[in-house]
Parts: sequence; C-alpha cells; structure tokens
Amino acid sequence: MFFRFQTLKPDPDSGRPTGILVAAAHLRDSNDISIDDETWLREHLGYYNTHLKVPKCLKEQANRRALSWFRSGSKMISRVWDLAAFMDSQDIHIEAISTRSPGMIIYEDGHQIVAIPNRVRR
Repeated sequence: MFFRFQTLKPDPDSGRPTGILVAAAHLRDSNDISIDDETWLREHLGYYNTHLKVPKCLKEQANRRALSWFRSGSKMISRVWDLAAFMDSQDIHIEAISTRSPGMIIYEDGHQIVAIPNRVRR
C-alpha cells in the first residue's frame, strides 16, 4: 500500500494535485506566515531534506506526470500527519489518499516510490 498527501491545487507540471512537501516549501518561501510558523516549517522540512532523497527522475521532463508516494510503514508518515495539521491551520487543505496500484514505478527506496500514473481511458 502506498500513501500520498496532497493539496487540492494542481501542480503546473503534472496537472495532478500538488504534493504536501512541495506545497509546504512554497508556503515557507511565500512570506505569508509568521516568523514562528516559518521557523517550525523550516525545521520540519529540514528533517525531510536530511532523511528523504529527492529522486533525480523527478527533474526529468519525461517524468513530469510522476507522483511521489510514501510506502506503508515508512517512519515518514507519522511526521507527515503533523505537517498536514500545520498546513490545514494555514488554510491549505491536505488530503491523504492510498492505493495499491500507483502506476509504473520509476524510483523506489525504503520510504517512497515515484510512479507515473496510468492514463485513464474515457
């Protein structure tokens, strides 16, 4: 099982809802939050910067539709709930979704996968 935490705002590259870590980084850099909230957010995101790799495949144009998912059982998930609560307190709604079939997996490590979603046929 894989878990994704995302906003309702579409990402300009993938067209899919923006992931929580990208949305949190945008909020941190926006100057729209208090200094105390910015400090908390910087510290929280710093943990991810230290313990979670940013897969190189996400920077490749061919993978612009790819989405990041947390693996079930990853220690990152408990921290993400804290971040989701913080984002909600800033009026940025975060939804948690899960799937067993995220699409074609193009990257994986102990905490996450990156997958290109299957196209929905109409």
